[in-house]
Amino acid sequence: MQQTELERKGAEVEQKLRHWDTDSDNTLDMSAHSDIDDDDEGLVEWFELVNTKNRLLRRENELVYMQRQQELEDRHEEVEFQLRRLMEKPEGVQTADDRKLEEALLAELVDIVTSRNQIVETIDADRIREEEEDRSISEMMLKQGMRKAEVEEDTGKKGKKKKKEKKDKKKHKH
Repeated sequence: MQQTELERKGAEVEQKLRHWDTDSDNTLDMSAHSDIDDDDEGLVEWFELVNTKNRLLRRENELVYMQRQQELEDRHEEVEFQLRRLMEKPEGVQTADDRKLEEALLAELVDIVTSRNQIVETIDADRIREEEEDRSISEMMLKQGMRKAEVEEDTGKKGKKKKKEKKDKKKHKH
């Protein structure tokens, strides 16, 4: 439900951002888009949507990892139980099949532990990658915000007043 709403909103923002008209030379026609501040806000909104989507995807991956770890833990308990039952048999009563089964169970136990370690390593690698992605997106948002702040600073209060007037006009049109 949340992902569908996020995708819908993302499509709306993307359409707003793609609203730039191109002339025959395939260059951007800036006259078609006079409200630069709205574009800055659109980009900031876009980055926020990307962050939200990333957060949801990360949570989904985290849940998949947790489920896989739980499955491995359950199997680990089963294998240990079977091993204990085999080891309870006196040495003279154990058959060749029992010893083969014991070796197979020990090998499976090693595989389970290896798989669990791989999951932990993958989670750590994902966390590092996610932090780098977040930092990159934050830097882009900061640059976008700084550019917006610089425009407002350069235009002073008149620029802010013009922006408010443009927004008011848009509200009255709709």
